[in-house]
Amino acid sequence: MNIPALKWPCDPRYQISFAFGKAPAWYTDIFHEPHNGIDIAVPSGNMIVATDDGIISYADNTNDSDGMGVIIKHLWGSSTYWHLSVLTAKKGDKVKMGDNIGKSGATGIATGPHLHFGIRPDETMPSSVRRYIDPLIYCKRVGVPNDYLEPTQTLYQVKAGDTLWALAWKLYGNPFKWTKIYEANRDLIKSPRQLVIGTRIIIPK
Repeated sequence: MNIPALKWPCDPRYQISFAFGKAPAWYTDIFHEPHNGIDIAVPSGNMIVATDDGIISYADNTNDSDGMGVIIKHLWGSSTYWHLSVLTAKKGDKVKMGDNIGKSGATGIATGPHLHFGIRPDETMPSSVRRYIDPLIYCKRVGVPNDYLEPTQTLYQVKAGDTLWALAWKLYGNPFKWTKIYEANRDLIKSPRQLVIGTRIIIPK
């Protein structure tokens, strides 16, 4: 089955905070499998759109462990959008590529606002997690350089002895803000207890 080129589901400026297939111990201890989509660090309230034409097969307005979200059935399979704050589509709605289906949020098990986005073809494909595959194979950010940073971000190269706790104390004057740094770099930091010397990480202001 051929999957078409898919539309990016949100404002392409925002970075991927947790990639497909990542399986650090802290994550698999909770979910018991590798990450089956991509997390995009979208602040709450941003518009989320359909990646392709389809029909809303599931619209979850209940803020349970998955949070609020939408599943769209396409000719080739399905796409999922989780941790939304608002749903603007309902089950049975027909949507076109780019149609607004909701707003980003941090509902469910989420350490901060982001969109969990996944695609699941009808047929089994290699390198899948419960038949979910990496959306980046078919869905690309357009018009945004790979090293794009928000005006409220800077880069820092990890040095010997650095910890998230110590960096938060040094940069924010509050060590309990270490989670702010961690959330901005979940694709780079394997464990919040260990930083790899030389890694260039994002420091949100």
